[in-house]
Amino acid sequence: MIKTRLFWTFWMLFLILGSLASGLAGGLALAALTAVLSVCSGAFCFLSADRISLTFELPSRTEKGEAADCRIILSNSGKLPAAGIRLILELNNHLTGERRRETVSCALAAGAVREKSFSAASMYCGTVSVSAVCMECTDLFRIFRRKRYPEETAKMFVLPVMAEQDFVGIRHAVPRESDTFADGRPGSDLSEIYEIREYQPGDPVRTFHWKATAKADRMMVRVGSFPVDRSILILFDSFCRDKRMLTPARLDRHAERFFCLSRNLTERHLPHTAGWFDEEAGQMVLFELTSEESLADVMESILSLPHRESEKGVLERYLEMPDREEFGTIYLETLQMPEKLPEELADRIDVLGKLTGKG
Repeated sequence: MIKTRLFWTFWMLFLILGSLASGLAGGLALAALTAVLSVCSGAFCFLSADRISLTFELPSRTEKGEAADCRIILSNSGKLPAAGIRLILELNNHLTGERRRETVSCALAAGAVREKSFSAASMYCGTVSVSAVCMECTDLFRIFRRKRYPEETAKMFVLPVMAEQDFVGIRHAVPRESDTFADGRPGSDLSEIYEIREYQPGDPVRTFHWKATAKADRMMVRVGSFPVDRSILILFDSFCRDKRMLTPARLDRHAERFFCLSRNLTERHLPHTAGWFDEEAGQMVLFELTSEESLADVMESILSLPHRESEKGVLERYLEMPDREEFGTIYLETLQMPEKLPEELADRIDVLGKLTGKG
């Protein structure tokens, strides 16, 4: 752009000075024509820039290290052509913090729609967003330029590798029988009755309480209690006291350990709860997992969590929850061992790095 403007300036000076030196009017006429064409070209550039829109088409999911085929669709709704369009795309992995930029250039005729392909890949799992941080429109002679900052964005999920991991001690972490039940929380264990209530459509037959039904003269059912000792919580920590630990490779293993344990429990038909801190909402999120489908729902949230330096981790934030739920077993997936585990949880909490033998 600078070289083009310098060339244009020297060309105009050459024509004007040459015309004055020779006394001929042809040079001045050519200089005037050059100026008019340049101004018209610049006007086309500024007017057409507002008529250009773009959208992204990305696959919803891809594998680590795999180059995903992506497209950007540009459309010109105006009656003037766009001689030059330069897009600066930014790809951001929200989990690991990786960022890279890519440039796409093209021209666009009036009323035309054009597709440009580009590839997006990440060696690490996470949510990768693609956005156009800047769109530059230039005129035919590359003298004038107008910048726009589109708000369009799209995302795709780079899936973690769900390889088998040896979670030492996990078999013994979940007792088969329990005598402890949560106060104020119904469950499915009918060995301990939480309450007796009137029948509602959909209640299973096995919950019918025949004696209470006979006394009340209407159908009554039993509601089971929630067994604390058999309940499992997996906490995903997106905080770390030492920011040097926040490397893409560590964050990648960090997320994969979490998902591997959750899938391990799901395959063994052990319902469990995933917990993490949502900074946008400013609160803890607890999500009950009972199937592969529910694990997929949680995956999208976890893979989008940015990590940052903080003295307070997810365990401390969980303990600060008002009326927090109690769990019989807590697994803490964290990048850094807590300085001290709470005494009331010492006998039922484990750090995944210790269980797997990996940091």
